[in-house]
This record gives sequence, structure tokens and C-alpha cells, in this order.
Amino acid sequence: MASQDADERAVQRHQVKTELGQIDAQVASLPAERAGAKQERFQHENAAGQAVAQAQAQRGAAQMEIARLEGQLNQQLASLSAQEAQFAAQRDMARAELERPPEQRSRPAEALQPEIGQFEAQIAMLAPQRAQIQAQHQMQAQEPQNRLRQADLDEQAANAQKAQGEALEQQRLAQIDGREAQLVSRKQILEQELRELNAAEEEETAAAQQRLEDREERIRSLEAELQRLSRAVDGTRKEAASTAASDLSEFYASEAGRHASLWKRWLIGLATMVVAAGCAGSGLIVAIHPSDSASNAKIVTAVAIELLVVGLLLYCVRVVARQFNAHRNLEAIANSKAAALRTFRLMVESGSSPDARTELALILAQVVFHVEDAGFVDASSDGVTLPERIGELLVRRQSG
Repeated sequence: MASQDADERAVQRHQVKTELGQIDAQVASLPAERAGAKQERFQHENAAGQAVAQAQAQRGAAQMEIARLEGQLNQQLASLSAQEAQFAAQRDMARAELERPPEQRSRPAEALQPEIGQFEAQIAMLAPQRAQIQAQHQMQAQEPQNRLRQADLDEQAANAQKAQGEALEQQRLAQIDGREAQLVSRKQILEQELRELNAAEEEETAAAQQRLEDREERIRSLEAELQRLSRAVDGTRKEAASTAASDLSEFYASEAGRHASLWKRWLIGLATMVVAAGCAGSGLIVAIHPSDSASNAKIVTAVAIELLVVGLLLYCVRVVARQFNAHRNLEAIANSKAAALRTFRLMVESGSSPDARTELALILAQVVFHVEDAGFVDASSDGVTLPERIGELLVRRQSG
């Protein structure tokens, strides 16, 4: 479970670091986007400035043209006004002369009235000229005025383009600032999550380290306890081995004494059985021995009975003799094991190393607990039965 949690935290940490790297890359690209937005605004301002300069140049040219035309108009109107004033003055002088008494006139009335009419006609002719000059001026001033209005429109359009560029820049900068704020907020969240993951990992590492130290301390205490128990067990084992060896030695010594008394009894029984078998066999042979005139059937019957009885007597003697030999053999074996057990502790403790002592203990255990042939059963005659022995004796007797 702890390993699975550690793997999940490792995957989360990798994902968080990857996302933080992406956020850092995006944040690093924001100054370039801001520079791009400012560059676009600069281009808009440059184009708008050029358009404004061109419009202002056109306005200046148009204004100069209008001023020139107005100057020409004013000169022409001034000339007409001067002529009109001159004609009006001459007309007024003629009228004044006409209003004088006849004796004071320098010229007659007949000459003055046509002259006054001529002056008024000339003054009247100046009005159409003035109107013509003004109409011509209006026609000539229309094209520069149109250019002036177009320059104003171009300047307004350039200013609008400039304002639009500034608005686009502000909009893009606002979007970039919003993205930056979102990225910074997300980065702070991821950094907090990364700190929490690191804190959790450090806490788990500290807990694991504490568990490891506790386990090592527990192992050291268990090793110390194991050493103490091992020493106690070694002492107990040695004491138990010594006690067991002593008890077994006494047991085998008592068994040796028992077998000694038994083989002595079986020895007496063997001597008695030999004497009894000899007497019984001799008496039976004498009793049932056939006469010289007996038939062959009687002779064979008598011999068979003799052989059977003698065989049974010999078998009884052999059984008693085997018991005698077996108990005497068991006495020797018990004395040997008792002697080995009496030297068990001394020989085991004389080993230079635990392995050597273990080896000696195993050898002595094999010697003590090895199953010896007691002598009660003769393996060489297990497959030979009594009838076979009798048949063999009969064959030998007839052939002899």
C-alpha cells in the first residue's frame, strides 16, 4: 500500500512539474507577445502619423492655395473698388458741378449729364465684373477646399486608426495580463500542490526512517535476546546432554549387569540341556534301536524317529546356546555404550569450535544409538528348515 501511494505521488509530482514547465514557458512568451502588441501599435501609430503628416501637408498646400486665391480675389476686388470709387468720385464731381448755378459751371449741363450717365454705366459694369471675379474665385477655390476637407477627413481617419491601434493594444495587453494572472494563479496552485507532495513524501520518508530505526532497534534487541537465550540454551543443552549422558550411562550399566546375570543363568541352562539331551538321546536310541533281524521298514522307521528326536534335542541345545551368546554379546555392547556415555561430556567439550563439538556429538550419538546385532537370530540359517536338515542327514547316511 505504501509503495502504491509513493508511485501515485511520483506520477502526480511528474505531472505537476511538467505543467509548471509549460506554464513557465507560456509566461516567458508573454513579454514577446507584449512586445508584438506594442510593435503593432507602433506600426499603426507610424502609419497614422504618416497619414496625418500627409493630410497636414495637403491641408497646408490647400490653405496656401486658398490664401493665394483669396489674395488674388482681394486684389481684383480692391482694383474694382478703386475703379468704382474713382468713377463714383468723378460722378459725384459731375453732379456737384451740375448742381451749381449755370454761371458758375465750367461746362454746360448738356455735357455733364451724359458724363454722369457714363460714370454710372461704368460703375454698373463693375458689379458684373465683381460677380464674375467672385464666381471664378469660388470655382478656383473649390478644388483646394475639397482637398482641405479631404485632408481633414484623412487626418480624422488616421487619428481614428491610431486610436483603434491603441485600443487593440490595450485589449491585447489586457488579454495578456489576464492570461498571465491565470498562469500565475495556476502556478501558485501547482507550487502549493508540489510543496504538499514534497511535505507528504518527507513525512512518509521520516516515518519510514523512524520505522526502519525502530525495526533495527527491535532487531538489535532481538539479537541480544537471541544471544542471551542462545547462551542459556547452550548451557541448558550442555547440562541436559550431561544429565542425559549420565542417565543413559547408568541405564546401559544396569543393562550390562542384567545381561551378565542372564547369560550366567543361560550358561547353567546350557550345561543342563547338554547333559539332559545326551542322556535322553542315548536312552531313546537304546530303547528303540531295531534288532538285527528287523525288516527294512522298521529300521527306516526307527532311524527316522531317532533322527527326529536327536534333531529336536540339538535344536533345543542350540536355542539355549544362542540365548547364552546373545546375552553375553549384549553385556559387552551395554558396557561399551556406558563407557562412551561416561566420556561424552569430556570429549564434546574438548572440541575447539562449535562445528567440531557438533561433529563429535554426532559421532558419539551414532556409536550410542547404533542398532547392534544382538545374536538372537542367525541370518545365515534363516532359509534352512528342520525337514531340510533331516533330509540332508538321511541323504548323507545312505550315501555313506
